[in-house]
Amino acid sequence: MICFGLCGMPGCGKRIVSDILVKKGFKSIELSIFLKRELNHRVIKINSQNIISLADELRKTFGNDVLAQNAFNYIKENQIKLAVIDGIRTLDELNYLRFKFTDNFLLIFVHSPTQKRHKSILLRKKILKNKKDIEDFDKVNLELGLINVILNADIILDNGNYSMIPIKDQVNLILDKIGNHS
Repeated sequence: MICFGLCGMPGCGKRIVSDILVKKGFKSIELSIFLKRELNHRVIKINSQNIISLADELRKTFGNDVLAQNAFNYIKENQIKLAVIDGIRTLDELNYLRFKFTDNFLLIFVHSPTQKRHKSILLRKKILKNKKDIEDFDKVNLELGLINVILNADIILDNGNYSMIPIKDQVNLILDKIGNHS
């Protein structure tokens, strides 16, 4: 079993990396999907404020690693051999996944400049629809301790101005290095 975790600020390109890995046979699990499902179950509108509120509620009730627990259980129940977990935001989530997957887990930090991230989010026109929403969500992520997760990344991918290597090629280099030639 191989599991990659993805971290980075909103709009940095985690989904792009996840999509590349899916094409290589990985199953993508977004941590936010568990929150969206619960909001649907409660018949509550899916928006950034409700997602943040529910995440806070679940973390207070079940611990800061609750979303990672859900992802691990999903992977285990579905006997997934190649997984990518998108949206790791807390050290508790990271530590839980490292413990459960032991040597089969690598954390990838996807970096993208702020202006590029914000532009990407606004083009999606999903939950975050204006600059203030994006800035508020960035702040929430930083308050959760995302910076500490980023500092613990095993791999850094550049989805911005600093690398001459396209993100797809960067992912392929990682897969070659770990020996997955899917």
